[in-house]
Amino acid sequence: MYNGYYDNKNPLFFDTQDVQNSVLDINQEDLFSNDKLELVYSALSLQGDIESIKQIAEKNVDVKTFDYDGIKYKKADCRELVRELEIKLTELNEHIKLNDKQIFQFFQAIEIKTKSNPMLPNLYENFFKLDKAFDSMYDLYVKLTNELQFVNYTTPIEQIRANFRNVLRLEVDLKQEIKHLLENTAYQELITEEMKTNFELYLPEHLQYFGNEMYFDKNLETLFAALENYAFLLSRNYFLTKKNLLTYKFDLLKDNNIS
Repeated sequence: MYNGYYDNKNPLFFDTQDVQNSVLDINQEDLFSNDKLELVYSALSLQGDIESIKQIAEKNVDVKTFDYDGIKYKKADCRELVRELEIKLTELNEHIKLNDKQIFQFFQAIEIKTKSNPMLPNLYENFFKLDKAFDSMYDLYVKLTNELQFVNYTTPIEQIRANFRNVLRLEVDLKQEIKHLLENTAYQELITEEMKTNFELYLPEHLQYFGNEMYFDKNLETLFAALENYAFLLSRNYFLTKKNLLTYKFDLLKDNNIS
């Protein structure tokens, strides 16, 4: 129904309270047309280009010159090129956001006519709230995973102890975030008994992971399980929150015989 519009993008944030409840000449085919899809994939491609050029600028990619859009550039040109591309990306995203607002208007008009208890604004707002918080919550998983890479390699003992001190600082935040998930009703059905048991092992204890020149493997397993479960719950809830929004809109069309 959406023509792949949401496969690799999420609704861009807007204030649902500022969107008028009227629809002029908006139809489903235009909202999810190939032209609109092209906007989405152009923005995704441009974002990828910007990240690649930033890598060159930060000397993470060892090249002296590179071609972009048929023009040869030097490393010194990267920052100006990124600035130009970011302006283009902002313009593209404004067009996409306008379409996202019109999509909201289109489905809200159907809902107002057919539902005594409108849910669409709340579904959008719940998604926007989660979308805003997701990156920082998931970034904690990425940081800890990176900090723990050293356990897979031969590492000097003093460096191991120093590394675990860094891990300990991040663990404070991880435990706090896991407690928030356990208290959040949105995650209750997603938390399995196995996850709950491992969280109960992990949260109250100040686990030691190294001593007497040996790793404490059982404690490390508890940490890694907590970390992976945390990431899974974040990703799964994000997916389901987006899916619930898209399914609700699909049902509005189906219930009103609109295809």
